[in-house]
Amino acid sequence: MDTFDYINDPLTAEQVATLRTLLGDDWTDKARDGFLVISGRFVDEIGNDRTDELRPLFLTKTAAGRKALRDSLETLFNFVGSLNQFEADYPIFINDPVHGSLGSFPQLPIIGIHTLHSALYRLFDSKALVYGNPVQELVRDFIIRTGKLPFVPPPSGLVLRQKPRMYWCSFERYESPSASRSALQILEKWKSDCRMRATLPTANLEGKVFVAYSGVSEYPPYLMSVSGAGHAFAGYNVELKAADHPDLPGGGLQVGVVGEPSVSLLEEWRDEEASWVTIWTAETANRPRQPVG
Repeated sequence: MDTFDYINDPLTAEQVATLRTLLGDDWTDKARDGFLVISGRFVDEIGNDRTDELRPLFLTKTAAGRKALRDSLETLFNFVGSLNQFEADYPIFINDPVHGSLGSFPQLPIIGIHTLHSALYRLFDSKALVYGNPVQELVRDFIIRTGKLPFVPPPSGLVLRQKPRMYWCSFERYESPSASRSALQILEKWKSDCRMRATLPTANLEGKVFVAYSGVSEYPPYLMSVSGAGHAFAGYNVELKAADHPDLPGGGLQVGVVGEPSVSLLEEWRDEEASWVTIWTAETANRPRQPVG
């Protein structure tokens, strides 16, 4: 069977039918083929198809949402050139005795993010330090000083050989850190108190927001790794709705953000007030100082 057979493969055919429903009159063959590049990532490790999660992510009930989904899929397809070229350029090996493990990580940009949502929200630990900064500056202090999140390099292209580092952000503001942790499945072992929340306006995020993925680097206990590496490629699935960790309810929509996103509002959770408290705003920081006297 051809790798991209969406007619004779029942699961892929169902996925394409779902996509056609989501796109409606915005359907194009190019958008379909862009989806086929990543369709396998919409099937989780137990065989569930998550294609329909594109509906709330792209707000496909709206004309702007359907256009954004079409443009995003076509952008990915334009990058790979053709399905055959994608397969030739990015062969995948999982625990192969000769090649070891080598993954393919197609990135789906969300084109027109500002037409879908006015802001995204980044939760982080109140004691988090800027990654790679020898000064050991707190992220909260960096935001207050610069008005931005610390820089995360954008991906070098739309198909990568390893999982990229991104800011995982949500579309919703949750009522408390515990509610945030529950909806976004932020595990205790990640050691984030989720007490800081930055609001990121989407007006300046074009080309910097991507569909979120979860990477699997651990093989099941019955399978011995032959790749000879501490972190091997074992799987790669979309993570549009947090759902990978059954011990937490999940269901929160999330995306990946790169670059140095501007922050408009910084909030901190205060137990004594049982609420989020604003500690910095871009509007106040950029307001000209009034002369004294």
